[in-house]
Amino acid sequence: MKWKPDLIWFNNHSVFGTANYYVQKLFMNHQGDFTLKGKESGIQASTEKVDHK
Repeated sequence: MKWKPDLIWFNNHSVFGTANYYVQKLFMNHQGDFTLKGKESGIQASTEKVDHK
């Protein structure tokens, strides 16, 4: 009980999914039938590493 479960919570008496579990379940059951191609414009790609402190 000292760890925080990510998707499923349980104890000696019950088991249930967390809110994150149900979000992932929605994605699993409602996947799209196709993908859309996308194109970006006006964005410059950078390979420079940025240090966020």
